[in-house]
Amino acid sequence: MYRLTRLALTAGCLAVTAGAVATAPASADAAAKTKHAPSLDSASVVLELSHSAGLASFVKAVSDPQSPRYRHYADFDTLVQRYGATKKTKKSALRWLSEKGLTGEVGPSGQYLMVHTTQAEARAAFASTPSASAAAASHGSWDAPVPAGLNGAVTGVSVIPAAEGTATPRATTRQATPLAGAGSASTQSGTPAGCAEGQNAGPEAYKGLTPNQYLTAYGHSTLHKRGLTGKGIRVAVVEIDGFNPSDIQTFAKCFGHRVPPLNVKAVGQKALNPPGGETTLDLEILTAAAPGLEAIDVFEGSAGEGALLDTIAATISDQKTRPDVISISLDECEADYYSTVVAARAVNGMFAIAAGSGISTLVATGDQGSSNCTNANGGIPVLSASVPSTSQYVTAVGGTNISLNPANEILDQVVWNDTPQLVAATSGGSSVLFSRPWWQNRTLPSGLANDVMRVTPDISAMADVAPGYAVYCTAQTRDCQLLNPAGGWTTVGGTSAATPLMAAGIALANEAAAKKGQRPLGLINPLVYQLGMSKAYPKVMWDVTTGSSDVGAAIPVPTGTGQPLGCCSASKGFDPASGWGSLKVAAFSDAALGFGARTAKSAAKDAQK
Repeated sequence: MYRLTRLALTAGCLAVTAGAVATAPASADAAAKTKHAPSLDSASVVLELSHSAGLASFVKAVSDPQSPRYRHYADFDTLVQRYGATKKTKKSALRWLSEKGLTGEVGPSGQYLMVHTTQAEARAAFASTPSASAAAASHGSWDAPVPAGLNGAVTGVSVIPAAEGTATPRATTRQATPLAGAGSASTQSGTPAGCAEGQNAGPEAYKGLTPNQYLTAYGHSTLHKRGLTGKGIRVAVVEIDGFNPSDIQTFAKCFGHRVPPLNVKAVGQKALNPPGGETTLDLEILTAAAPGLEAIDVFEGSAGEGALLDTIAATISDQKTRPDVISISLDECEADYYSTVVAARAVNGMFAIAAGSGISTLVATGDQGSSNCTNANGGIPVLSASVPSTSQYVTAVGGTNISLNPANEILDQVVWNDTPQLVAATSGGSSVLFSRPWWQNRTLPSGLANDVMRVTPDISAMADVAPGYAVYCTAQTRDCQLLNPAGGWTTVGGTSAATPLMAAGIALANEAAAKKGQRPLGLINPLVYQLGMSKAYPKVMWDVTTGSSDVGAAIPVPTGTGQPLGCCSASKGFDPASGWGSLKVAAFSDAALGFGARTAKSAAKDAQK
């Protein structure tokens, strides 16, 4: 996953087997209908609109397997009308902005306004107190006091200068050779298949896993044999780089699968992003794991907190292409959002509306280990989870490494952590922004029994780059060319790989549900946690009990102290290093069908009354 500095969001938890810095993509879009021309002088302003309460209760009712309303979702637009701001509120806020010479657009959740303007105009309109003026003068992001003219219509304001979101992305990386002794690193196991070039991608000692291996390991292949390939299901991916379509076709030809229609939409500027490793990785794993998808909608935005909000919004804005599953391989140190909590709440609100309408969202936790914060010198020895994976309405996906038998079945699975050689490991831990959701209150994670905040990850899957995933990428970026300067076959990993793999599994489970006349799985966390605390746990998930995501000892001086940070270790059951472990996709789909059947019977009884 690319690690972007302050508010530039990690462009997917993409890891390669040697140090690399990718070029920041210039993203784009006329389709997003934004009026701004991004520049270092621009700024995004998020205004949280006053809106109805009750959305959290609704999502709980339709997501809880124990609820009689389980999976009785509401139409997306109905939820926006019910829980978004009123027309009067929106009109009042837009009028105030117009008087200030500003133009705002209502977000698809109906709960916020987005304004794209200049930093000078943002300061003039919102830096009305000494503290806000000081924050504006520092050119940092800040939560502004609500101007008097917006009282009653607006409940919070975040101002995000573009300079905070245009830093060059850094690939989460590791040394190419040698990797011996680097924590969870291992060589390829199991039995690869596909063209010779694909089977031999990567360094000789660390050839990447081929699709037949990871799809068999996690159960996707079992669903494929049942005829479930994603037919009728749409998946959206949120990206900050682009891809070469020919790369995806070359990958598919090597491994013998179909490429679903790829619909690419630029968000926020006038052109698509240059090709890069992150989007290429996401699409190649998705197409291998769910080749029958109706479509994969690729939303390419630019780096930055305001841009992320726009890009996520784009995935759910169009009723005709609204997805069944959203996969996001982006992350940022959550502590950076202390100054822009309003913007974080706006993203959370969109995820809530999506969950209430039956959309499943999976988000990577990051590749910086227990310390998910960085500066120019590298990691910072501070415990931190990452956004947007800490939202209560998404499934946070962490990383592991796996050992396979010749039949490509999992023999062992450990927490991904490549220290002490360098800082590269699965991220997670306790949120500082979002409280512990109701479905997590049912379990007491080891060492976190008294924690009142959201804990990540929820689930995990293969992410270690040794052996990593075999990919085909000709992008002119170092993440794609480092191991193969000529471009083409190489290996990468990271929680960026784990996330689309698990998202594809949920897409297959949605197809299975649809064939039984059931509604989609929606927010899967309540079901995951209920199964995790039941006798069915070992049948539907692989518990990861070995390893730690603590990277404190590997953070170099002068930033680091050489000492562990004290979080997070794997243990039996749920833990903040691996969550509940990995989904056995086919068994999880079967379990979901069982709960869906109960819901269908309940609905039939209600209809007869």
